[in-house]
Amino acid sequence: MGINKDTIREYYNLEKSIDELKQLMKELLNKKIDNPIFFISYKETVVKFLHVTYNKIKENDIHIHNTIKDAYEDFKELKPTIQNSCIFLVDDTISKVPIKYYLQVMREFFGDIQILVFSTNANSAYAKDVMQGTADDFFQIPPENAVSEEEIRSYYIHLLEALDQAATRSRNHILNPKTTPTAAALTNLCWKNALIQSVNERIKAIYLKECAIQDQQDQINTREFVYGRTLDELKDQLLKDTKIELPAHRIPIILAVDDEEDIRKQIYLALKKDYQVLQAENGKIALEALEKVPIDIVLLDILLNDIRGTDLIPKIKEINPKVDIIMLTAYQDISFITESMRGGVFDFLHKSACLEDIKAKIFELSEKRYYEEIFDTLIHVLEQKRLQSV
Repeated sequence: MGINKDTIREYYNLEKSIDELKQLMKELLNKKIDNPIFFISYKETVVKFLHVTYNKIKENDIHIHNTIKDAYEDFKELKPTIQNSCIFLVDDTISKVPIKYYLQVMREFFGDIQILVFSTNANSAYAKDVMQGTADDFFQIPPENAVSEEEIRSYYIHLLEALDQAATRSRNHILNPKTTPTAAALTNLCWKNALIQSVNERIKAIYLKECAIQDQQDQINTREFVYGRTLDELKDQLLKDTKIELPAHRIPIILAVDDEEDIRKQIYLALKKDYQVLQAENGKIALEALEKVPIDIVLLDILLNDIRGTDLIPKIKEINPKVDIIMLTAYQDISFITESMRGGVFDFLHKSACLEDIKAKIFELSEKRYYEEIFDTLIHVLEQKRLQSV
């Protein structure tokens, strides 16, 4: 789409009439998003606004619906190759069901498409909750009674930036689906269920490969195949089939990155009994530590004295793609939260959270990493044993 954000910001800061602003947005939208765009909202004011704005842009493929059922019927008419590039903008009040669960239902219907949620709710904890419900982005819009130029201007800008970023993510994922983070990677709220499903699928693939080699495809029912229904059941069954002993559980290494010494010290004292804890007062020292030590979990302040925490995330992931990050902040800023969650952050905690909350989150993440590591090992051994025997 190629939106020039400097141009947008210039219009955001200057006093421009609504007509001038609409003309600017029309020109930007005329640059055409190749992706089909679906809007789902039952609010008459929102739907009317979308019709008035986008019906003028004939080049773009816009679909506006007030129910998920209608959107799905429309979606099914598209070619499969086009379906993968769709962008959905969803009103967070579209259902009485909490939006994070509604999004999980959408994933079942629509697959790995880009989902952007818009809301009048400015609460940062709510934004985090929505992002963990597999949204790719979350942006605030003014309430229905908004009339000021600034509110309308803000709505257009957030909408355009969100669409631009979604189109870019969609292109990257289609080109390189194995390495590009998708919304499915954000489902940390349900990581146990996601891991159980993933492990069963990986094991099923091994058995299918074995059947194919032996030309006995009918020996496994792919629809009913379930190797285990809980994490421990999967682990026990894999240990039984592989007949190996797992290595001793390694104590996770935690890196606390914060420019406030008191906070680093509190975290260190709270965690040192159960974990190896390192400290860094800025981004530069944090990156040096990551280069030298196999860090497992980073507790990262969102605003450091030398770099924004959100700008540090890709640098951390470049050094160690497997490291998990928990963001700490004293700010209630939705844009920081959505940017962090898209960057692959596991969770987001406010600095007002007690140390027990931080310890609980570290324990949960350590458990997740433990199961992921042992399943990688066990599945690798299972594949070798099953396929070498045929």
